[in-house]
Amino acid sequence: MSPRLIVNADDFGLSPSVSSGIALAMRQGRVTSTTLMANRPGLTDQVKMLRDIDRIGVGIHLVLSSGQPVRGAAEVPSLVDETGSFPRDYRRALYHARLAEVEAEWRAQIEKALLLGLGITHLDSHHHVHLHSMFTGLAVRLAQEYGIGAVRSASPLDPELPNHQFTAIISSREAGESRHIISQSGLKTVDRLMTGVMSLASLPRDFDGVAELCCHPGQSNATLVAISSLNVAREEELAYLLGDEFADILRERNFTLTHYGEL
Repeated sequence: MSPRLIVNADDFGLSPSVSSGIALAMRQGRVTSTTLMANRPGLTDQVKMLRDIDRIGVGIHLVLSSGQPVRGAAEVPSLVDETGSFPRDYRRALYHARLAEVEAEWRAQIEKALLLGLGITHLDSHHHVHLHSMFTGLAVRLAQEYGIGAVRSASPLDPELPNHQFTAIISSREAGESRHIISQSGLKTVDRLMTGVMSLASLPRDFDGVAELCCHPGQSNATLVAISSLNVAREEELAYLLGDEFADILRERNFTLTHYGEL
């Protein structure tokens, strides 16, 4: 049986240029899934890019560290900085947030995304904040309540643990605790999570389960540079995903491309 691979592009809706890059990769069949940032302005118009693309999954990218809250700053004061925006530093989002306010905000994000009528396949989060066990139970409970069948998880065995950027956000211990919570919930998830397009080659050769490649393709411009430190790198990821090297790896490893809604 061939291994299955979900190629998920995070951050749809972050900016029109990011969304257009993701949509291009989906049209070319190289990205099979994306997750929406429901708190970003202009999302309703941007999702029009996805509506005529066949066999794709669309999830929700729960946010605590980019843009402004859907609920409004006054209703979730522990989640925002002095400007009324989410802090871009995910560590403040993790360690200063009150759980009740996170729940209120994530409910608002989920409900806004559901109104788009795309058929939501799963939940994940910006900067992987839901993979901290303090928030994993909440993400699981919300997925169950809103009829969303899957949640991204990480495993201590993942090739990108110990990638320095990933482990700055989630340790192997946190990954294990979070994965246990998700696995016990009955929700679907993947066996392995890889972050960054170049990490696919590090998946063990004998792997025969379901893996997710979490990536960040897009097209960069001045607007994106102003709101994200990941800008030109998105163009590089997009070029790699559309190129021959990535196609060769998919073919040589005999991956079956899929999305969370097909698990």
